[in-house]
Amino acid sequence: MSCTTAIFQVSCPILESGEEDAVMCITGSCEQLGDWDPKRVVQMVQNSAEDSNKRIWKADVSLPCDSEIKYRYAICSFHKLTNGSTEEKVIVHRWETNVTPRMLFTEGVQLCQEEHIFGNYDDQQNTDTGWLTSQTEMHILIHGQPLTLQGCDEAPPFSIKVTARQERATTPEEETTSKKRKKVYDVLPVFIRVLNKNEYEPRLHQHEYGRHFHQDDIMMFSVQTLKPDTMSFKVEIFSQDIGDAIENLGVATILGRNVRCAPRCIPLIDQDMDNVGTLDVMCSIIKPLQPESVCNFEESYSKHWKSRRCVEIGHRGMGRSLVDKSLLVHIPTNSNIPENTVKSLQQALKHGADFVEFDIHVTKDRVPVIGHDFQAALTPSDVLGTQADAPLYLEVPINYLNLSEIDSLKTGQCMVLEHTDKKPSPCSSPARAPKVPKEMQLFPTLQFALEGVDLDLGFLVEVKYPMDIVEGSKEMPHEKHPLERNTLVDAIINILMKYGGKRRIILCAFDPQVCIMLRLKQNKYPVVYCNFGPSERYELYAGPLCTGIPVSLLFAKSMGFLGLSSHSLDLLQKPELAAACNEANLITFCWGEDNNDEETVRRLKDIKIHGVIHDSMAKYPENRNNIFREERLSRSPLTINGDISQQVAAIEINKDTGEPSMT
Repeated sequence: MSCTTAIFQVSCPILESGEEDAVMCITGSCEQLGDWDPKRVVQMVQNSAEDSNKRIWKADVSLPCDSEIKYRYAICSFHKLTNGSTEEKVIVHRWETNVTPRMLFTEGVQLCQEEHIFGNYDDQQNTDTGWLTSQTEMHILIHGQPLTLQGCDEAPPFSIKVTARQERATTPEEETTSKKRKKVYDVLPVFIRVLNKNEYEPRLHQHEYGRHFHQDDIMMFSVQTLKPDTMSFKVEIFSQDIGDAIENLGVATILGRNVRCAPRCIPLIDQDMDNVGTLDVMCSIIKPLQPESVCNFEESYSKHWKSRRCVEIGHRGMGRSLVDKSLLVHIPTNSNIPENTVKSLQQALKHGADFVEFDIHVTKDRVPVIGHDFQAALTPSDVLGTQADAPLYLEVPINYLNLSEIDSLKTGQCMVLEHTDKKPSPCSSPARAPKVPKEMQLFPTLQFALEGVDLDLGFLVEVKYPMDIVEGSKEMPHEKHPLERNTLVDAIINILMKYGGKRRIILCAFDPQVCIMLRLKQNKYPVVYCNFGPSERYELYAGPLCTGIPVSLLFAKSMGFLGLSSHSLDLLQKPELAAACNEANLITFCWGEDNNDEETVRRLKDIKIHGVIHDSMAKYPENRNNIFREERLSRSPLTINGDISQQVAAIEINKDTGEPSMT
């Protein structure tokens, strides 16, 4: 095969803090450019530049002649582990994320590309931070009144500085110069996010005496490492009394091996090694996708939202068919089709839904299934062998059951059995259970929904994880959720990456840590943060990031989420919050029982909401095209008298790849 030598040149401003060891790379759609694989990127060489404010990188690559090549630039660093392995771990710092990659057509012996600007093409500037390819990210969150000092009724003004260090093997030179063997550490870059009305952007620099802490601040410190068990955090507390000399009030240490997604109270030690107080922190750990990351550079929609009309989002498919016991007030149901079934999802598309919203749980054997409640209801006949019409039911968490156990039981949902007259037949043995079509059965797998529902229908997937309530109770009555957040999120992402194809998928959650994991573990699907403020209908979740739209907006901007999914009453009572989201380039979905009222929906559209989640899809006629099908069919050449030929596929096909298009 004849080849063309392509000469790539790209300029980039001076690399950001934390990227000192990084290299500009090329990745692309052919074997020579690594087939989009992060492990096989082509490293570029830096040329000397007359302009000290930018660097120019160059690479000569032999490519197949007479071929269309797609490619992107990425800033990566390469790390060899000290365990004797020759494998290099690749960390992606930043990369180009335009929906359409750069393209070139190879012809002739040599092709010299004009100098590009990193992230800038097609009159757009689109870059994003990388996902967790091999590294782990750890967070420390501090808020409220975290400091307690012995002998003080109230903590004085103070500042916080966090340093992270990584234990490493000594070099031969260090071993010969040291009289006795000591542990050697490298200092790792620590990013700090301070969420308040004036700031949210992550930054690397910390003052010598740290950042002054205000009671209204939410401080988030984060660090990435390839070896989390060998690193530690040093948290220093300094006094900030005006006119007084700055004093080190104490130091706290957090070992990487002890970091879990949980609140902690850590002791403060002074220079004399005396315990002088405590510091309350919230720790979390986000691990790379297991068993291994399946993400690549080919495509990303994490910050992509095409400007359209307000989209219609069917709640649990056609709408709620069961009473929701999480509500503090009674709201009538709206659908006669069982909610959260594949049939309800399919029917919502027939009535013109653009997206459907549903909740995901993960079974004991790591299979994602669709359902709202954390528990299923089993009759004594299933568990104890008693009669099917017995009045007692056993509540069992979904994630205490294997998928085979769920399939062997025809289960209802405990909230139905407790709160509504629309009671399905109780769980019974297969011999007595009526024949229910698979698409009508409760708790369908996420895979079945992805494979069984037309690709024209977008999925808004809410990842469920039980949260604490402000009053001190728990959303899930059981003391311990059997699945750790990383395990739960990995199970869901792996199914989405394998079976999602070109479907429009948006991920969301109320749990802030789950949202962060959804954002950092994958680079394809956008994430929106679910939230609501104080309400007479819902018990407020505990935590500084769960107080309503103002804090949620800062959190979403800081973490790079696509937007928010907020309660409609929060937006209608303060329309300026919707304007603030739009000004911050965040999309806004809204949910809530009031969305079933047409006047409410009109008011929401007036304040430029991007999507409304509601239970009223049945008000539209069947065979109503949704917005994505309308767009696809309007571009299709196969029309007969304004009608679409039956031969037109149910999904848009990308002319270049032969695959359906997600845009």
